[in-house]
Amino acid sequence: MSSIKPLTEQTSMVQRPVEISFAIACFNGLPHLRPAVQSALSQTDIEVEVIVVDDGSSDGSIAYIRDLALSDPRVVLLQTPSNMGPGGARNLAIEEMKGDWLSVLDADDLIEPYRSRRLIDAAQRLGADLVADDLLVFGEDVAETRFLSGNWPISGDWMTFERYLTDSVLFGKAPNPGFLKPIFHRRLFADHTMRYNPELRIGEDDELVMRMLHSGARYLIVPEPGYRYRKHEASISHRLSPANCGRMVEAEKALRQRFEASGPLPRAYHKRWKALLEAQSFVCSIEQLQNRRFFAAAKTLLAHPSAIRLYRMPIFARFQRLVSRLLPQKTDEIPGLAD
Repeated sequence: MSSIKPLTEQTSMVQRPVEISFAIACFNGLPHLRPAVQSALSQTDIEVEVIVVDDGSSDGSIAYIRDLALSDPRVVLLQTPSNMGPGGARNLAIEEMKGDWLSVLDADDLIEPYRSRRLIDAAQRLGADLVADDLLVFGEDVAETRFLSGNWPISGDWMTFERYLTDSVLFGKAPNPGFLKPIFHRRLFADHTMRYNPELRIGEDDELVMRMLHSGARYLIVPEPGYRYRKHEASISHRLSPANCGRMVEAEKALRQRFEASGPLPRAYHKRWKALLEAQSFVCSIEQLQNRRFFAAAKTLLAHPSAIRLYRMPIFARFQRLVSRLLPQKTDEIPGLAD
């Protein structure tokens, strides 16, 4: 890992302590990286640092952040030794963060200027370890819409472990909390095992939050939107490959073992596990059909027959793109699945 810090640090006046550190993992994200970084730097009434972790870009992202870091003492550039994925890149930022709070910001998203101050004040007032707000979904030719859509009281509420299990069912009907972008107090990372799973390229946020909640972390939901979530169009098969789905299943097996060691699994967890296995069968069967391996696809679906219902989704997705274009999907995500 290499890092570049501003020359101005040597001559700048003493600044107030950093309250919040932003972790932005970047892989060829230059088109949207500039506004993302500027939205973090434009937070009001709070001292920030913005840690951009370049994960092997070749599009000029490094040069942009290097120049910015040399002129703005709040910006730090880190570089991974090889492509590590978003989780591995964020782990580097966790090790370097100076703030009391960590905010993960995707390189193509934006945040409102008041977001950090509002979330930290709410967390400190109520004693939360992590706190998230609603997402404002937007994109090219997309009508802005709120993700939670009134599923939480105006005054906010606690995200319990049980509710997270219930709402995070893959392809479920409820807004999946894995899409939310909580800020984390640094005390959560005092346990050095509390890091992103670097093996996951999809669902790494979900897996980390699950472990935190199971360990007793207090998770507050503030329903006002402050995070602007950019929607991208891509096929379901591209967003969730058999390989990535296999990694998710292996990570979930480790979670099961962790949870079972402390007592019986909640009923809601069994639904989450079943939905993940169905999704794996669905994705694998799609690839098999694309390769004209019809017998293999049939065998895969017979292992989890309820996965057949998921074949309605491509038709539904095409219809939905024409009508509303409202689902919060990115190039590495699927409906009901966190990144």
